[in-house]
Amino acid sequence: MKSWTLGMILALLLAAGCDGKKDADHTRNAENRPAAAAPPRPAAASAADWCGGHGLPESMCTKCNPELTSKFKKAGDWCKGHGLPESACPQCNPMTPPATVTKPKVGKADDWCKGHALPESMCTKCNPELTSKFKKAGDWCATHSLPSSACPTCNPWTPPGKAGNKARVGKASDWCKGHALPESMCTICNPELTKKFKDADDWCAAHDLPESACPTCNPWTPPGKASKTGMGDITGTRIKLRSAALERAVGIQTVKARMGTVKATVSCTAHIAFDRDRVARISTSVPGIVRKVQVSLGQKVSAGAALFTLESASVGALQERRRASRLRVDAAQANLDRLVKLRAEAITSKRRVELARQELEAARAESRTLRSALKISGASRAGRPGRFKVRTPISGTVVKRPVIRGAYAVMSTPLATVADTTKMWAMLDLPEWDAASVRMGDKVEVKVDGAAGKTFTGKVGWIAAEVEVRTRTVEARVTLENKAGLLRSGQFARATVRLSSAALGATLTIPHAAVQQLKKKSVVFVRTGAGAYEAREVKAGRSDGRQVQVSGALKAGEAVVTTGAFLLRTEMDRESIGAGCCESQKGVK
Repeated sequence: MKSWTLGMILALLLAAGCDGKKDADHTRNAENRPAAAAPPRPAAASAADWCGGHGLPESMCTKCNPELTSKFKKAGDWCKGHGLPESACPQCNPMTPPATVTKPKVGKADDWCKGHALPESMCTKCNPELTSKFKKAGDWCATHSLPSSACPTCNPWTPPGKAGNKARVGKASDWCKGHALPESMCTICNPELTKKFKDADDWCAAHDLPESACPTCNPWTPPGKASKTGMGDITGTRIKLRSAALERAVGIQTVKARMGTVKATVSCTAHIAFDRDRVARISTSVPGIVRKVQVSLGQKVSAGAALFTLESASVGALQERRRASRLRVDAAQANLDRLVKLRAEAITSKRRVELARQELEAARAESRTLRSALKISGASRAGRPGRFKVRTPISGTVVKRPVIRGAYAVMSTPLATVADTTKMWAMLDLPEWDAASVRMGDKVEVKVDGAAGKTFTGKVGWIAAEVEVRTRTVEARVTLENKAGLLRSGQFARATVRLSSAALGATLTIPHAAVQQLKKKSVVFVRTGAGAYEAREVKAGRSDGRQVQVSGALKAGEAVVTTGAFLLRTEMDRESIGAGCCESQKGVK
């Protein structure tokens, strides 16, 4: 059994050795094979027969022409490592590309497919019917499924306009701004032109527009693209609905511009709050236990009145130290008087008298400090040790009293809130666009829900220097008299500010909804006919929320679009959602 196993091993080793010898002989033969044994490769690469994608002649590129593979393998001209003919392998036997001496072909503007970067007449993506033609002619790149002679990867062409060709510029009088091509060539605005361009073989089937003016394949430069933008960029642009019936369908409505005045008021919401200069939150300066509550909720109190009595061990300790300090002062005073008499009789030294005087001053300083501490805490000289009173600093009404008897209170514990409600604040939420018109001292009328329809009056006393980010409003404050007590903190109110800076003369006014914002400019749309409109740039002035004062390219009596103005605005801004319902054209005034 062992001899049989050993024999098998020797047989396998001999077979491997033979195969290895054969491979080595094959390798040596390949290395020593004379050049004449392989099919001759071109002496120099030509631009007409060059595969730029794989770096070898097109006639030898088995990547683009897989049917050539068997031919080169049978001839023994095959590089297994790279899957290409050995004599033209870009890694083993690289050839010099013809691009170093040959200029790339330049496409023509009227025959260029911008979407696929090759001539339109050779684009089999846009014209699938051409595929069989190029395959039969042997001009086919199987890797990219395009004609090999115009493959953007293997044999790229230079796009028109990038080799000295000047881009075509449209004329302002013949330009379709909505579809970015000349109006005279726009088959979307003028469907009757379609047959004409198709008959002339000038048609882009991919985009349903004339090939020579297709905004995707052969774009034109819009008129005035290099000029400075100004009022003329908007004013004069004409917009036309596809049909007059569409005007009724979308519900477009107009109002005539007229001379008039804008109401000199600003309306806004508001809420009532306590006057922060007349409210006090009561708390203790020393931790302690509430032993007595001396006020009730809603009770009117005077400044200095005691509201609570607290008991604290720390206050008791202060009181004892205060009594001890007074005894120390008395003793120091007596000692100083005695030493002064002895000094007068020359019995004691001057130094001892000075030391006694210093001791008296130190005792007095300590006594004053302890007295101030007891005063701050609210403890009195006479009274039960450790107890002190918490008093109100202002006169008013107790509006909050959360603490109860027996509670332990620290400095952060709110004991009560006292407010003088004879005057209250109305906090106005001014719309951001109206805040600039409001001035300090402007009169304000405030109507409060639940106040029996009574109107309160006051003046603007403060305007915030910032805009509330979430609501885009500016806060303002008005002080209101509340002797009858009808106003309560937290009530909702409506305020009307009478502007002192309001213009009194009549100006051109239109509804606020007619003004649209486009590229940081105010624009209105004037109806010039059935389904036809013209954009005008205006400068918006004062507004009361319904009417707005305007000046600029608009006259009294002209009909401006209100309902539907936003739809027309989208046609001016082609990046807006909804663009495409109308046709727009730049007009000349």
